[in-house]
Amino acid sequence: MTQDSISSPMDAPMLDGRLRLDPKALDNIRSFQLHGESDLLDQILLLFIEQVPLRLTELQAACAAGNGPVMAGLAHNLRGSAANLGAHRMETIAAWIERQTYRREGESALGALAPALLQALEKQIGELQKEFEQVKLELGRAKLGGRRP
Repeated sequence: MTQDSISSPMDAPMLDGRLRLDPKALDNIRSFQLHGESDLLDQILLLFIEQVPLRLTELQAACAAGNGPVMAGLAHNLRGSAANLGAHRMETIAAWIERQTYRREGESALGALAPALLQALEKQIGELQKEFEQVKLELGRAKLGGRRP
């Protein structure tokens, strides 16, 4: 296994040095809003905020169990959710985790692989959790400030 295969994902730049969410992605969601219906973006954000912590907990458990296929599926789910909201750094980290575990789906356990890979995966799960918390903070500031994210 080469060092390149376990290196960390490159940090995705924040949009303007501050924003963690791409306003264009949020505007895209708003474009599907039907007149007179409950706020679609609010519904999606609520699901995101409720579901991501559950997926992160499941991802940690799968990593501890060395279950590559489950990790790949969870990372794929997180990557898609982040991409839909324009949370590009979260998307980048989740994509890296997915790639690292997907390559190893044929193996029964990640634990049999180099400890460096497991350590890198654990580190990136932690980074994914930190980035999710920052995204939540940005959503909260946007709501408190009277503007939409």
